[in-house]
Amino acid sequence: MMACAAAVLPAVTAVWAVAHAGGDVLTEQVSWAADLGLVIDLRLDALSIVMLVLIGGVGAVALCYAGWYLDRSEALMIGTLVAFAGAMTGLVLADNLLVLYVFWELTTLSSFILIGTPRPERAEDRRAATQALLTTTAFGLLMLAGFVLLGQTAGTYRISALLADPPGGAAAEAGLVLVLLGAFAKSGQVPLHAWLPAAMVAPSPVSAYLHAAAMVKAGVYLVARFSPAFAETGLWRPVVVCVGLVSLVVGGVIALRQDDLKALLAYGTISQLGFLMVLFGHGTRTAALAGAALLLAHGLFKAPLFLAAGVVEHEAGTRRASALSGMWRRLPVTAVAAAAATASMIGLPPFLGFLAKEAAFEAFAHGGWDAAVLAGIVAGLVLTTAYGVRFLHGAFAGGGGGVRGADPWGMTVPLAVPAAAGFALGFLYGPLQTMIAPYADTLGADDGYKLALWHGLGLPLALSAFAIAAGAALFLLAGRTYPARPVRWPVPDGQRGYNGVARGTLVWAHAVTKWTQVGSLPVYLGVIGATVLVVPGTALLVGMFGDGSPDVAEYVLRGWDDPVQSVLGVVVIVCGVAALLTRRRLSAALLMGGVGYAIGGLFVAQGAPDLALTHLVVETLLLISLVLVLRRFPDRFPPRRRKLSAKIATGLISGGLGGFLATFLVVASLSRTDRPIGPGYTELAEEEGTDNIVNMILVETRALDTLGEITVVAVASMGVIGLVLSGRRVQRRPAEEPGAGEPEDAGGGQSWLATSGRPALGVAPMLPAAAAARVLNPAILVFSVYLLLAGHNRPGGGFVAGLVAAMAYVLRYLPGGRRELAAAMPVRPGVLLGGGLGLAVATGTAGWGLGGFPDGDFLASEILRFTVPVLGEIKLSTSLFFDVGVYLLVLGLVLTILTTLGASLDENALEEDVPEENGTGEAGPGDASEGART
Repeated sequence: MMACAAAVLPAVTAVWAVAHAGGDVLTEQVSWAADLGLVIDLRLDALSIVMLVLIGGVGAVALCYAGWYLDRSEALMIGTLVAFAGAMTGLVLADNLLVLYVFWELTTLSSFILIGTPRPERAEDRRAATQALLTTTAFGLLMLAGFVLLGQTAGTYRISALLADPPGGAAAEAGLVLVLLGAFAKSGQVPLHAWLPAAMVAPSPVSAYLHAAAMVKAGVYLVARFSPAFAETGLWRPVVVCVGLVSLVVGGVIALRQDDLKALLAYGTISQLGFLMVLFGHGTRTAALAGAALLLAHGLFKAPLFLAAGVVEHEAGTRRASALSGMWRRLPVTAVAAAAATASMIGLPPFLGFLAKEAAFEAFAHGGWDAAVLAGIVAGLVLTTAYGVRFLHGAFAGGGGGVRGADPWGMTVPLAVPAAAGFALGFLYGPLQTMIAPYADTLGADDGYKLALWHGLGLPLALSAFAIAAGAALFLLAGRTYPARPVRWPVPDGQRGYNGVARGTLVWAHAVTKWTQVGSLPVYLGVIGATVLVVPGTALLVGMFGDGSPDVAEYVLRGWDDPVQSVLGVVVIVCGVAALLTRRRLSAALLMGGVGYAIGGLFVAQGAPDLALTHLVVETLLLISLVLVLRRFPDRFPPRRRKLSAKIATGLISGGLGGFLATFLVVASLSRTDRPIGPGYTELAEEEGTDNIVNMILVETRALDTLGEITVVAVASMGVIGLVLSGRRVQRRPAEEPGAGEPEDAGGGQSWLATSGRPALGVAPMLPAAAAARVLNPAILVFSVYLLLAGHNRPGGGFVAGLVAAMAYVLRYLPGGRRELAAAMPVRPGVLLGGGLGLAVATGTAGWGLGGFPDGDFLASEILRFTVPVLGEIKLSTSLFFDVGVYLLVLGLVLTILTTLGASLDENALEEDVPEENGTGEAGPGDASEGART
């Protein structure tokens, strides 16, 4: 029922598209960031309507089928299929090259998920999903480069404007080649086709929808979209038609040799997509008319064939023709529906496929170069007939199968609907002509040809009869053996080519990695620093001494604004030099902390208390985290045995970077030409009635940026958990304890932390420190709440308040270890992370709904204003709730790092304290002193 409910939306989309068939072109523009030129242009025309009918109609059928075909564990695929339908809808409606590319890659991502997710434990499925992702994404990036070349050459990225006035020149032609490469890869054209047969590991509804009716049509759609403007260019027609003919013939030959029913249909799809490329790439009205009709017909006959193969596999347990016999007895309705779909595929009247094939023959029946193309089309259609009959014979023929069975109606009805539609549309050629003719007319004046079941006796009808007869004969000669007989001539194998390219890429990548990744952090930093000096540094020198450079003589540079700044600067220098000279790791960490605290003091002296407070808290947390890590390292640095040349290089790069940064900051300050943005924020703060400009920027004027940043923080915290805990060993309880043999982490509640009371910074109990931490904990938490609420008018805000609250729990952890921290935490860190992010998203949505975006500030909607003693006036707005979300998320992040990194370090320390037993079961000789010390 869930799948059928999900099918309503694509079905409504298809009905909506049909309702606009033959009407005016509809356009819509959604402004995103108008000042930056970022707009979403949408356009509905005849070609989009044909694609929407396929996307919506076949999508609804595939979803209903999936509800019966998929297991409960695969139910999440229903949502992914709906998401894919949305991405395809956006792709065919997009009237902007960059927007089209975004939706293009969303379909690629959906395909990857749908291929690899159902059975991730199977290596074959993972390889197929990766192959599809790599192939389509790599050539999609080439297509993006082509879009940029076309857009820059034409001066617009709007597709309708670009096609109305197509650009010319070498850059435009290079862009077209790149666009065609992306289209060929997406539509599985030879030699970029290997990913499509490999993707047949996906469930049948996925194959029917993505790899027969929708996703693989994206490349064909792109060629059809660009043909009206570029068909007459020097390279378009020969390149597209030649690639299409090769795919038509090669795909048909390989399909005729397949034993796997879905593999047969996959190679048949490659062949039919090549046929579509020929029709749309030819660039004439009749060919475009045939292409649009075949575009619709292909979805209506290939989708039911994939679904029929799924029914056969579901009922028989296999889809290999060599293992099937007599399935027509068990699945009579499925066999009839499959036969109808095959009849449309090979072009029997009165099916829709016959109308498209007749139009295709007419388009090329004019001699010249078209005659060679026509011969290739006829050869391809002979192969289509042969492998179409082979599919029916292999899936349903034979005398076995047992007693007559009953079709699984939940799957049979959905596959019968498109097969029946292909039959009905053969008679409804008038309305179909009205739907697709506006697109065909964009490729030339009306030549009088219209779709019809009967055009009289002539060459097209004769060629149709020949293709069917020759195809039947070819099946009888070479198509009735399962599996096919070996042949002496080599069969084209795209998979072997892909494997070779992938293997070569990995070998090359390993060689480059071995040469560049030497395992030395100083070398990496040195390369980065040298690159900065060579590239931006050279640009800085050119800018300083070139035309338009600032006249430094006009300015007087001061060493400081306040004498305190000079003192703090000396502290930074002294601590930095001392950290470089010290031999102890802990001393170096503390000295680097001194550098950070002195920089925080510079912020205070400069009049930025809010920034200084945040910086000092972050510096403290970083210092504590560094100390936690360093306690697992030796006390001293290893001896440094560096050559003199390395020391000189290090000094030159370090000094050069310092000089570069200082010079860059001075030049940037002197090169200002526009009015600073700071006063603008000051004026806005006065309008908002706030004195804390930094917090206003974070949670009001730039809250959308903040939302993106905290989302990244939440994802990063999950990465921290995965990295730290991925190598942790599950320890079993001793035999004398309750639950012996069970893993310590297997319990409920907070057992993942409450395992040891070992203090974080030593083995001896630290009771006074623990008591002091418990006393200070509530006070620090109250102070953090004050910073949260006071952030509107005073230094504070959700970010720094969350950091201060985290400090309270850090103080509990240091003297008491994990058990003390577990007792102090009210909930798990994951709850704080998820709750904070959810609250931020919810309040952002509320602010949007209350009119804060896009006409005004994102979160500037005020709800209530009141006065509280000590805190003063508090404005209760959606921005405050957003700040609370930031507060919770930051607190959750620090606790996540503390409980994973600290807990992991504690476990390693505990393992060192456990006495190792000798062969007699007694502690080793070196353990007595350790035990006494403990």
